[in-house]
Amino acid sequence: MTTAKTIPLTRGSKPMTKAAKVMAVSIAVSALIVSSQALASSAGSIKVAIGNQDVKTNPSPYVINGTVMVPLTLAGQLYDVHLEWNHPSKTVTVQTSGQSYRLKAGQPYAVKGDEKVPLQAATSIKGNHMMVPLRFIAEISEVDVSWNPAKRAVVIHNGDPKISEATAPVQLGESTYTIPVISEKFKKYSFAAKTASGIVWSPAPPQAEAADASVYYPSRPYTIYLSNPNQHILKSDQAQKLITLNSPDKETYMVLGGLYGIDDVVVYHTFMFGQGMAQSARSQAWVMKVSNPQTNKEMESFHAAGGYLYYFGIDQQDGLYVSLSYIPGKADGSYEKKLMVYNLRTGKKEFPDQFTESSGVIQFPYHGKIRSVTMKQI
Repeated sequence: MTTAKTIPLTRGSKPMTKAAKVMAVSIAVSALIVSSQALASSAGSIKVAIGNQDVKTNPSPYVINGTVMVPLTLAGQLYDVHLEWNHPSKTVTVQTSGQSYRLKAGQPYAVKGDEKVPLQAATSIKGNHMMVPLRFIAEISEVDVSWNPAKRAVVIHNGDPKISEATAPVQLGESTYTIPVISEKFKKYSFAAKTASGIVWSPAPPQAEAADASVYYPSRPYTIYLSNPNQHILKSDQAQKLITLNSPDKETYMVLGGLYGIDDVVVYHTFMFGQGMAQSARSQAWVMKVSNPQTNKEMESFHAAGGYLYYFGIDQQDGLYVSLSYIPGKADGSYEKKLMVYNLRTGKKEFPDQFTESSGVIQFPYHGKIRSVTMKQI
């Protein structure tokens, strides 16, 4: 009787260069293909594990013509791999380690720049998920993968999995929600807000390599998701993607500064940094109707550094976003103060001339009433 053995995709315990790792992946997956002929006809589902942690994939992996096919979302569960799905064109963009790939359903290759990278089998759609060869996942993630035929399991080693025990707890009313984070230090850059449509949230992307390590530079754009309020453990693969916050160019980093919900609306702030900059070059306040992300638009652009001060508050009852900007430069050394009131329900913006400030509360006349809004500084 022949004993089944684990087929490794590594070359032992010594560190490997990227080129050597890719070669090892190729050799080992080739071995996996040979053993997969028996796999295709045997019973039982294929399992996936990252280290010792079992990972549920939807749909489950399967074998076609000797090639193990897995959902592309598996790559998104590995460190620094970002997926963006375009439903109309049935295309997925994969960004990892400074590389970008495009995959289209039904094509036997991935597009990397102007180059077509052959795949072992054509991609396919199963259960609204794109299925790709395991080898593609292994190569773009630069992780060690092995196949255990006895357990019918794909095992991903040393992958630094994005799924971790670290979470960012967020208290929304009487309920606590948790956002998965790559490490403890990213907790303060993850946010959530309660809206009439559900929980709007965004996890912090990994830190990019930057000259000033004291400043947070995301390695990829923030994505804002919508989850059912009954799901207290927030997960991107169980949520609806609302919008990805793209920077205007590759030299600029956009950092999310908070999420605030009212009715079916979410308000958020963004800050853009150039490489090596410790202060934001541009700060913006945005508003978006959650049930229709295409309504996303800028309320105002503001300064919050270099002597400029910015305060804001939200009147939940009347649906008002209120900001107060302190602008330096007056001859006597004092600030010019500018009040902006944005009606989140009508989209109308006004600039009241009369207002008073006291102990963090601003009062101003608005449509025949005196409004009082608690403000906080950014």
